[in-house]
Parts: sequence; C-alpha cells; structure tokens
Amino acid sequence: MNYVYITDSKYVLPTCVSIQSLIRSLKCTEDIIIYVVTVNLESEKYEELLSATAGYNVKVRIIKSESISNSSLNFQHPKYNVSATISSLCKFDLPQLLENEDVVVYLDGDTIVNGNISNLNELDLTNYYLAAVEDMGDERNSEGYSLRAEKIGLHRKLYFNSGMMILNLKKMRENNVTDKLFKYRAESVNYFMDQDAFNSVLGDLVLWLPYKYNFLTLILNRMSADEISRKYSIDGKNYEEIIDNAMILHMADIYKPWKYYSRYFSHYYIQYCKNNLFRGELYNDLISPYKVIYDEKVKANSEIVVRDEVIAHKRWSFPKNLIEKNKKIVIYGAGDIGQDYIEWLNDTKYCKIVSVVDKKLCEFTNGISNPDTIKNFEFDYVLIAVWNDDDIRSIRENLIKMGVDKEKILSIK
Repeated sequence: MNYVYITDSKYVLPTCVSIQSLIRSLKCTEDIIIYVVTVNLESEKYEELLSATAGYNVKVRIIKSESISNSSLNFQHPKYNVSATISSLCKFDLPQLLENEDVVVYLDGDTIVNGNISNLNELDLTNYYLAAVEDMGDERNSEGYSLRAEKIGLHRKLYFNSGMMILNLKKMRENNVTDKLFKYRAESVNYFMDQDAFNSVLGDLVLWLPYKYNFLTLILNRMSADEISRKYSIDGKNYEEIIDNAMILHMADIYKPWKYYSRYFSHYYIQYCKNNLFRGELYNDLISPYKVIYDEKVKANSEIVVRDEVIAHKRWSFPKNLIEKNKKIVIYGAGDIGQDYIEWLNDTKYCKIVSVVDKKLCEFTNGISNPDTIKNFEFDYVLIAVWNDDDIRSIRENLIKMGVDKEKILSIK
C-alpha cells in the first residue's frame, strides 16, 4: 500500500517531518511510493520536499495540482477557526490524480507517524469507500448521536476526521465520488474545508479504525490521562505513555507545535530543523528561551490555556454545575468563551439564550446587543463569559448598578 500527502507553502515543513516519521516507522522494509500533491509551491519548497527523503530507500512522486488554487470553494465557516487551507480540497481529486492506485493511505501534513502502521495493509476495503477514525473532537447529543453529523443534517452516531484515511480509490472512481464531493462543497453545509463533504457523501460506507490511528493531540487539553485511556482505549497512566501508544499523532489544533512551543510535540520539528539546511533560522527560533516566554504571552492575551505545558486553544465547557437545565440566560461576552457556550447550548438545548451582549462587539456584529439592553429581558441568570478577573469584576459591578440581582450574576471564576 502506498501513501499520499497534500501540501502548499504553508505546510511544507510539517509535511517533511511527517514523511520522515512515516519512513522511520516503516523501517524502509517495504517497497513503497509516497505521493505528494502540491499546490502553487515555489521551487525551493520542492527542493525541501525532496531533501526530506534523501538517503531513504523510498520512491517519492510529486504531483503538481493547480486546479483549485483560485476556486470559489475557498471559504470557511465563520464560527470555526480551523487551520485547513483550500489545498485540502485536492483530496476530492485523489481518485483521478492517482489513477493507477486502487487503495492508498492519506495523511495530513500535520501528522506524526509514531509506530509501524504496515498492518493497515491487511484491511479489506472491498465493501467500503474508506477506513477512518471517529473525530475525537466530536460530542454526542442526549440520544448518543454525533453533534458534528447533526450540524450538517446527518443522523449518525459516528463522524470521522479526514486527516487520516485509507481510501478505496477504485470504488470511488467507479461511483463518480469526486463530482459528488465537489457538489456537496459548493451547495451544502460546510463547517470544515473537506471533512463535512467526506462524511456526508461517503459516511455510510466507512470501516472504523481504533482511535490510536488518528489521535488528535488537542484532546490532551480537554481530558485527563485516565479519561483519555478509558474513553479511547489507549493504554497509558500519563500523557507521555498515551502519546507513546498512539500510532498516528494528529496536530489538529490551530496552535501548531512548529510555531508554538509544546512540551510533547515541538521536539519533532526542532530535530528536523536542526538537520535541515532550509530551516536553520527556524531552528534557532524554536530552541530560544525567548520563544517560550513569547508563547506564554500569546497564551495570556488570546485565552490559550496551558495544561502540563501543552499549548492549545481551550474549548470552554458550559458550567452546568452553576446553572440547572431549562433556565433563561443572558450571555455576557461574545468572544471565544461566549461562542463556545452559544454553540453548545444551540446543540443541546440545555438552556434558552434570551440575549447575547458585548459592549465592544455590539456595534459591528449582528445578533449581539449592548449590555444596557439587559433590563429589557426576562431571565434567570446573566452568565459572564470572559476570563480576565478585572473584566469580570467590572462587569459584575456594572450589572449590579443596572439593578441586576447579584445572585443572578454568574461566572466561571
């Protein structure tokens, strides 16, 4: 079985690191081909891609694709700050770009192959379009169905992440899947660049793989090691052991470890840069003590949290311990915390949102009101959705001055 990546200028570095991790994990015992589909790369970037495999006994074939570089399909859902670029849509074209391949392993450039995955060759995909892993960032509704699937109109228990897939290209060609994927992207609901299309068009014929084959590293910031081990069946008493037992690590967070210091993952990129003539400046930056200090500053200013020194954007959980079900609430603050609350409440219907207020955003964002309008609403609680202690104190004082009962003013701090 052969392998394929897709990259543009933004992802050349991590793609090179991922390719090297793949080669090392397979120990070059197989006669494999690694395809790299590129979109609008400069000549020196091609040189770097080729240098990543120099000295290894593998075949590398670069396929240049310019077909979607200026496509009208290049849009993101405004509520989702995801890192995928339009290059991801080249996944739709893989059945044609790799016309001589029947089955291939696709890997996102921000993956690290952490163990020998050659056993995936033994999978029988005759009756499936693909094999994939449930998206670890997904949640379930009260009936046990996927919330991400529900958002795009699907009633399914599982929704997969498209960062690692074993694709049955032969079956996809036979059923004209490429056109169906592009049609979905153009005409239907898209929260992610390519992932919703894959789930909608192909999700009925998926062979589900264990979580260790697409371990989303962002989960380290949401759950303890024990919780991860129990929920996802990955052995480990701590984060280090869990990471060691994951076969493919997927840096799916927007804060990438080749840009932001990560105790567990930056070392992959530091080692690559140290030995690569194209990345000397970045190596010096990554190992600088000032880099860690700078990232701590970014953390403080951007509501990024640190858990065991892993930097990632936190998904803020609604404080069910403070507010019982079916209450009417006003959310004060429409930043990251407020948006996470709103999204969760819209999905679960746990409480009714009677208003969202934000003094800064109300002037130029539809659906967000000035805090002065709170007195016009009937509510049980005002939930302050900010993190800074001084801001919380100021908001609380202003609400009390407006006549809001202090017992009805809640915050997570």
